[in-house]
Amino acid sequence: MCIKYKNSMISLIIIAVFNFLNCNINESLTNILNLKLLDTSVTEIFLKIEINTAFQNADLIIYKDGKFFENKRVLKNEVIVVDSNLTANTKYSYEAELRIDQNEPIKSNKIFAQTLTPTSHEFVWQKFFWSEIGSNIEDIEIIDKKNIWAVGSIWVTDSTQNLHFYNGLFWNGERWELKEIPARVSPENNELVIGLVRSLFISDSNDIWFHSGGQMIHWNGNIYGDWTFLFESLSDTSFHGINKLGGISNKTGLAVGNKGNLFLSQKNFGWGKWEKLETNISEDFLDVLCIDKQENNSYLPATNFQDFNKNRILIIDQNKKITSIKSVITRWVSSLWTNNGFPIYLSGDGIFENKNETWREINYGANKVIERIRGNTLNDIFAVGHFGTVTHFNGIDWRIYSELEMNGIYKSLSVKENIIAIAGIEMGRAVIVLGVRR
Repeated sequence: MCIKYKNSMISLIIIAVFNFLNCNINESLTNILNLKLLDTSVTEIFLKIEINTAFQNADLIIYKDGKFFENKRVLKNEVIVVDSNLTANTKYSYEAELRIDQNEPIKSNKIFAQTLTPTSHEFVWQKFFWSEIGSNIEDIEIIDKKNIWAVGSIWVTDSTQNLHFYNGLFWNGERWELKEIPARVSPENNELVIGLVRSLFISDSNDIWFHSGGQMIHWNGNIYGDWTFLFESLSDTSFHGINKLGGISNKTGLAVGNKGNLFLSQKNFGWGKWEKLETNISEDFLDVLCIDKQENNSYLPATNFQDFNKNRILIIDQNKKITSIKSVITRWVSSLWTNNGFPIYLSGDGIFENKNETWREINYGANKVIERIRGNTLNDIFAVGHFGTVTHFNGIDWRIYSELEMNGIYKSLSVKENIIAIAGIEMGRAVIVLGVRR
């Protein structure tokens, strides 16, 4: 009886050790091949396969809904897979396996993805003018339908027929309120003036940053303050101006400008301490896009106006690591939009998309310079630009809104769910267009 008991215990220990080893082997094999969903559109699903092993003489087999879909020769540690011509609002499953020589295949995790439905092209538009010559809206941002901020230079004739200058506008849901956002004269002079405001970043309704004359100005819901210059003195030749602000609510703020100018503020490390980050490039940043969905959360399209072959995209992760993508379009670039990091859209001298790790130009219905591109999801993308161009992609096709065309430029664009705000200049007049989807 004693011998049988000992033999039984030994058998149980062996089985337990075997199961433990087998479980860990399977877990390590699963970690070698990781399948991730990047994004979905109406007719496409974008996948990324991460391969954490040596991959010489390796083949990658992708399965869709349990059936063979695609075979790829592995040349790098990350592989992008695009499944196209899909049915809208339909669920699909994907798996992959890695085959190295004659060894047993390494299997990936299984993921599910559902395509989107087309969004509506139909909007109700309101158009607003500030008619004094010299007025111009530079930037606009939506908080919600009753909270929209715009900045620039707005001249208004008062009741005594005198001109008065404003540099901000606030939409309260019913009307626009004129704002005076005060700036300091210089780092050496604390006198306050009302000057041109180029851009703004809204963290929340009581936490807004404005840029004017090389300085950052903070609004806390009650007062303007925390004037922070991005240069030490007027003789500082290393500062080349700021074109656009962006950020992630309650986390980070970014200010980008000419000749690689890039400044970062982190709320947890002293909101208002704007640190200059060295980009080691001389190209100009006209836009910055920040998304709070992944480690690589800030995208900066850079244009070299002397040589478009030097255009690039800088990507900044949450640890301030900067990666440069040099293979981009060789035309003027003004703006960038992406939902989850891939695919990427660029605008400027046209609209371009990167869906298969190569760039192609999109026929969006016109042939105009596009100043800004933004979106909600891959079935809800907007772009605005010269001659009053406003175009929308609903996941199937692009639509031009001819009723909004004018002799001027829409410079800025903000989109939030079913609300769109567009701002710019028409024949020397400031103009803002608000749209609500029907």
